[in-house]
Amino acid sequence: MTRSNTPQITFLPVSDIQVRDRLRDTSEAAVAALEASIPERGILSPLQVQLVKGTYCLMDGLHRLEGARRCGLDEVPVIIRNCSMREARNIEVDTALAAAPLDSLSMAVFLAAQKDLYEEEFPEAKRLHAANATLQGDRTVKNTVRSFADNAADIFNVSTSKIFKLVSVGKSLTGEDVKMLRKAPKKVKFGDLQAMAKLDASLRSLVCRELSLGKIKSVKEALERSKKPGSVVTTSPAEAEFKKLNDAFARASKAARMQFVRAHSDALEELMARDVMKGGDGEVVEFKARERG
Repeated sequence: MTRSNTPQITFLPVSDIQVRDRLRDTSEAAVAALEASIPERGILSPLQVQLVKGTYCLMDGLHRLEGARRCGLDEVPVIIRNCSMREARNIEVDTALAAAPLDSLSMAVFLAAQKDLYEEEFPEAKRLHAANATLQGDRTVKNTVRSFADNAADIFNVSTSKIFKLVSVGKSLTGEDVKMLRKAPKKVKFGDLQAMAKLDASLRSLVCRELSLGKIKSVKEALERSKKPGSVVTTSPAEAEFKKLNDAFARASKAARMQFVRAHSDALEELMARDVMKGGDGEVVEFKARERG
């Protein structure tokens, strides 16, 4: 008997599905539309979840899940997959890119994530790209690298160069930058995203904040204001250095952070002690090593 490769659909309680580390938050308009249709039509497409140590983690279907919660559904149809974290992220990215039209910000974030996943699978492509190579040595790699941009360009009906520009923007933005930009009263234009990608990390963070609060309408306006004394987007040298350190720390892996702390533990303890003695500006929080059992 031939075994079917068709994924099996089952039902899970809404409360059992965990939402972690998503690249995109829900759109209120999309959830509201589902909230109106679910009572009449139900959930038309099953959610996809990853089984991780007995926990069901959402990979695809965040809007459907939130719509189901608001409609008071006890359970939803799902496809349960036993897959790696990398495969789970791939499913999230691919389903998002294949879904409804995305704005420039979401496109940038998801395409940058897709490129990272690709380079994990083909590390030689990352090495060649970093060396600014022409990819002439390995035709297989060359064709695969080309197909990534070409396929995306065909799907979204944009030029290949714009795909690379979107990826560049997505890689330049931190998670916190993205969260702030999504709170902006108006969707951020692609030209502004490109301009932000060229800014220093500390200035970019301040610009994102001002856009999210509706205090500025464009990056050009922010840069013009930054030249004026007392501007809200002007920052001190110490604050700029802090934001650079903070940005690098936020991007680093847990292992790299631990290595940094071990390497600079003496200096950090000395600085913290000085701050306490001087009565630092902020609240002093005491850090204690976890006791080993």
